[in-house]
Amino acid sequence: MIELFLLALDRLGPQEDARFAAVLDAEECARAARLRFARDRTAFIAAHALARFALSRARPAVPPAAWRFHAPPLGKPVAHAEGGAGVSFSLSHTAGLVAVVVGEAGPLGVDVEAIVPATATLDLATAFCAPAEHAALAALKDEAARTQRFFTLWTLKESLLKAAGLGLSQAPQTVEFAFDPLEVTQLSGAARGDWHVWSGFAPPGHCLAVCAGGEARPHLDAYRVGDGAALAAGAALPDAAFADASLALSTCRSRASTV
Repeated sequence: MIELFLLALDRLGPQEDARFAAVLDAEECARAARLRFARDRTAFIAAHALARFALSRARPAVPPAAWRFHAPPLGKPVAHAEGGAGVSFSLSHTAGLVAVVVGEAGPLGVDVEAIVPATATLDLATAFCAPAEHAALAALKDEAARTQRFFTLWTLKESLLKAAGLGLSQAPQTVEFAFDPLEVTQLSGAARGDWHVWSGFAPPGHCLAVCAGGEARPHLDAYRVGDGAALAAGAALPDAAFADASLALSTCRSRASTV
């Protein structure tokens, strides 16, 4: 099973930053301190604290502050703790929102982006779209639909490359998606394998994608953390998964040709 947690940042401030930072390690605190803008520090601190809370929910014997993270130069971060083996995670944050995914199904990746219509240009899409994807994007005459497809493609690719431990060290054009139905149609290089993706809109103004590796499709539950201040003050993560049409998650297993 995979658990996805979403935390809105609009009600968080310096007091919540300090409380969340109490579970971070010295390296994380130093990284946060180097960020120039307060909003970026808040997002970083909240994302890393939420990841720790979610990992400890999967491994209740491990306190949130006990997790240690190792990030190879070109790989994805790995969480370590005594009694914490066998659990994977991924985190992402953007303007106003944090997303964390945790599970035991295999490698995971999540990406969340704020939707900024002005950036959803066909010129910029050439930086990450395969030719067939770009042609399909250009064929969408409705501007809102084209903007949605732009950010859907970006988050899908980012989540899969993160799950594969590659990030943007592998060109995003080497991972290709088709729609109606959603499927992975081509994988290249180190991204080859069996992947399951979920894509859709998170809260209004954001786009979200999750990717999990492995043969069997895992079950995904999504949770909205409604009160970040309460979480910072020690409240537990929510127990009830939400079913929200605005998230509109769809899923597929890759049917990709590999090259």
